[in-house]
Amino acid sequence: MKELGRRTAEMALLNPLIVTDRGSAQLPYISELQQILAEAGVNSGVFSRFHPTRLVRTLNGRANAIARAGMTA
Repeated sequence: MKELGRRTAEMALLNPLIVTDRGSAQLPYISELQQILAEAGVNSGVFSRFHPTRLVRTLNGRANAIARAGMTA
């Protein structure tokens, strides 16, 4: 993770958005990551309204619909 700030700056990625769920957003590694990015001169934001369970259900539902229709993804 320590290389991420330097590599992000080298790639000229401006204002990356860290996408996570609400529970993980409160864990220390998110603020550590933001600090590493800031030290490399990279601003960052956090989007913490990601719901992995909902995403998995949606993807499974679509995959099942494709299979029922006899199609391939």
